[in-house]
Amino acid sequence: MVKASVIITSYNNSHNLERCLNSLINQNYDRNLIDLEIIVVDSGSTDNSIEIFEKYKNKIKVILKPKNSPRFSPAVARNIGVQNSNGEILIFTDSDCIPPSNWIKEMLVSFQNPEIDCVIGSREPDIGKGVGTFVRRYDFILYSEKFKISQPLIINKNNLQRNTPFVLMAGNNFGIKKELWNRIKGMKTIFKHPTGEDVMMEIEIIKKGYNILFNPNLKVNHIHPISLLKVFEKAFWNGESTYLLQKYSNNFVNWKHFAKRGHIFHLHWCIFYTLILILFLFIFIFLKLHFLLILTMFFLSLLFGLLINSFFLKRKLELVLMNKGKKYEELYKSSFFWVFCFNSLHFLTKLLSLISFLWCNIKYASFRRNIKRKR
Repeated sequence: MVKASVIITSYNNSHNLERCLNSLINQNYDRNLIDLEIIVVDSGSTDNSIEIFEKYKNKIKVILKPKNSPRFSPAVARNIGVQNSNGEILIFTDSDCIPPSNWIKEMLVSFQNPEIDCVIGSREPDIGKGVGTFVRRYDFILYSEKFKISQPLIINKNNLQRNTPFVLMAGNNFGIKKELWNRIKGMKTIFKHPTGEDVMMEIEIIKKGYNILFNPNLKVNHIHPISLLKVFEKAFWNGESTYLLQKYSNNFVNWKHFAKRGHIFHLHWCIFYTLILILFLFIFIFLKLHFLLILTMFFLSLLFGLLINSFFLKRKLELVLMNKGKKYEELYKSSFFWVFCFNSLHFLTKLLSLISFLWCNIKYASFRRNIKRKR
């Protein structure tokens, strides 16, 4: 019999909590072959999550943040969940997700191959109201490898050198052998915000020579209503996490990996915007036009660039959805107006990520100079 532990991180997700728990309790698997425990680690919810946990107290194990301690980061919450688990296979999701009925069974089937040490699943595009959810949904469709890849693939050192896509691990859908988790000493807690800790773990697994299976058919539904303001906040956090990933992986990953995901650092558009900036600086310095006129011309040029980029982006969206099949074409097709809205907001989020990334580099360079002076 295989012992498995599902570990769920939860924080103020009462809108989906019961659906998440019911989907796990009612999983379709052979109880004679799989011994499953469900552990929820709550990071200090202030909604009615605790009341919901009370309904399920005989079916799940709940670990609550002590009242006087700070809110758990996702890494801390997952580490605590593992410390309280009995499974030899650890499976992770979040309380704003709904796994399909065969999720546990399919996850454990993947580990029947002794060469597989970790399994990464995928997800459907984000579900929920809010402009932020709209931006995240189309960001996933247009830029995530998970949405485009339809066949399982092995991610390891050798395969990455042969241009296997670097599919990023997400904490809401992955499994790992407990032996490996203990060997790499769990998730690193260097990330202040809920972003980056899962990719850092993936990097450590790869660097130590283990095999990760990406299974695109192992999907969860992400019920994630979020405001635009929250997306901007997360974008700023992403810049910091990119910096930390680059620093602590010794450049195993760097900003170039994230530039491929629709970032403002993407080569063609980076050159385009840089040339526009240089042109207007030249006009400002040598032609001495009024600053407001220069600024207006700059924003009009930026708008023109976004319009042109949106035209190509709409075509890309149509091709991506066509390759995914009729179901996706009907669900996620969008007019040029909405593609342009997405593109403009996406540009702003990536600009925030870039500012955050550069700021972290400046702070670190300043910190190193101060250390050298003290010596």
